[in-house]
Amino acid sequence: MEVQNLTIRVLGYIRNRIITGELVPGQKLNENELASHLEISRHPIREAFRVLESEQLVYSIPNKGAFVTKLSQDDLLELYQAREMIECHAIELLKRKKISDLSLLESAIEEANNLSISTSDDPEQYLKCYNAFISFHSKLIQLCGNSRLIRFNQSISLNLARYQFESLRLPGSMEIDNQEHREILEALKKKDYKTAKKILRQHVTKRLQGVSNIKV
Repeated sequence: MEVQNLTIRVLGYIRNRIITGELVPGQKLNENELASHLEISRHPIREAFRVLESEQLVYSIPNKGAFVTKLSQDDLLELYQAREMIECHAIELLKRKKISDLSLLESAIEEANNLSISTSDDPEQYLKCYNAFISFHSKLIQLCGNSRLIRFNQSISLNLARYQFESLRLPGSMEIDNQEHREILEALKKKDYKTAKKILRQHVTKRLQGVSNIKV
């Protein structure tokens, strides 16, 4: 149990630093340095590396060690294609299942609306804001009630975050995101699923274009 808890702690520490870019693509992860910094043994760090590799945040080279996965335009495009497919299908499932309780989406918008990004360059603060803004999308998928679709989204969310994180710093980015989220919600309230998917596709396309210019 102790090793498991330590592994979870290491996972959170490394994941956050990969997403925020503190650990850069291609950087080698030094077991000894991590063990010393976190004041733990190397065993939970190795366990964390295995999980991170399954999440495609890290890759290993025999006899050389573990490295942060690199970013690419091809990977970015594939992730956004998967994202569009998942979220549009989630809207289709809301229609088929006649789901009308959209309070989860309303709460996500309100939470994001009450946030303001710090003027400092604190990555942890930006990460909190990022998580609040993407919660609209994760809750949209959660609402559809398809456990496999939810897990599929979870499987790509960490890698998406690496590309999306920096876009939050763009001037007006938060306001635009929240406005488009509201437009999607209003269309869903009216049961205008066609319009909801159209706005969502436009939203995803704009985010893809913005991220492409920043990150890769």
